[in-house]
Amino acid sequence: MTATEQQGVGTAYVAGFFRLQLGHETQFLPLLDGSDARAASAGRAVVRVVSQAPVASRRDVNHLDQPLPAGSVRGKVTATVCAGVSQPSGRLAPCMASDDWSNAPHWSTAWYAAKTPTTAVTKLTWSGTDGVVRLDVPAGLGDVRRFAALSFRAAPDPVGSPKTDLSVRVVDGHRRAAVVPVSTVSDALVRMPGNGESGLPKNLLRTVRIPLTSLKGVDLSDVRAVELRTDKVARGSAYVSDLAFSSAGVGFSAPAALLPKLSASSVTVKEGDKGTHSMAFWVTMSRPSLRPVNVYVEANGEPGKTTGELTLEILDDKLEELAETFSAVIQAVGGAEVKLPVTVTITDND
Repeated sequence: MTATEQQGVGTAYVAGFFRLQLGHETQFLPLLDGSDARAASAGRAVVRVVSQAPVASRRDVNHLDQPLPAGSVRGKVTATVCAGVSQPSGRLAPCMASDDWSNAPHWSTAWYAAKTPTTAVTKLTWSGTDGVVRLDVPAGLGDVRRFAALSFRAAPDPVGSPKTDLSVRVVDGHRRAAVVPVSTVSDALVRMPGNGESGLPKNLLRTVRIPLTSLKGVDLSDVRAVELRTDKVARGSAYVSDLAFSSAGVGFSAPAALLPKLSASSVTVKEGDKGTHSMAFWVTMSRPSLRPVNVYVEANGEPGKTTGELTLEILDDKLEELAETFSAVIQAVGGAEVKLPVTVTITDND
């Protein structure tokens, strides 16, 4: 594409986003919700969308970031939870190995808190057409008639089979089922173009969106399970994440009024002469929360604990030196809003 064409595509989608989000012009929503609509002014550009409906507009079936219950996987397929690239993140195996960070998946580690647990996904690997991964719909939540689509995010394994496909099978309480091959509704399992020498292909979890109107013969008031099946390709591997019933929407933009706030007070501690000694500061929440809030604190690359008190080791010496400072970054928060990082100052005692 020429520079002018590239600028035109960018203008179309950036302008569409702001007109949707700030101007509430909902006619632009299909450009950004994963339904594969495209701006006419995008010309010959190929646009791939990664999207996830707001919480109020979806019913999560499985985030696919935790090991599946026993009995969920049958046939010649494995389902492994993984995160990041090359080096394990916490106790999880890496999703892929790469010496070129331009090829890293977009669900990799955070830049300013490199050891913070990253987004985890499930890697499916199969060697037969009989593989089934069954994801049960939570009890009492099987009436999905108010939603528009079944959606999840997927990406092909960059070192797996060049051709990858899966079938999605939706089962109701009468054991009636509808089957939709991913390839008929999305190109999410098609490898992106390019090669490693040019920093391509990219590894993106792209949206697979199956309209509920296409699930013929299934009682949408009593959906019991969604199955991912390997019946389309005899051998392959792919990443999957965030399976949900959803409707397109832009969500709400004012979390400050809804969520408790996390903060930590700055700390000053005096250095010793040798060895190490501990210092502690507290992460506090502005008010009680109705649901658990998980916090991960990282200080200069050293991960802390998920409890309220964070303890760090201070290295003592007899050198005359200026006061030293570092910051502790609060990351990977669910259910709360983060205030500014805390600053820790170590004053010299020599």
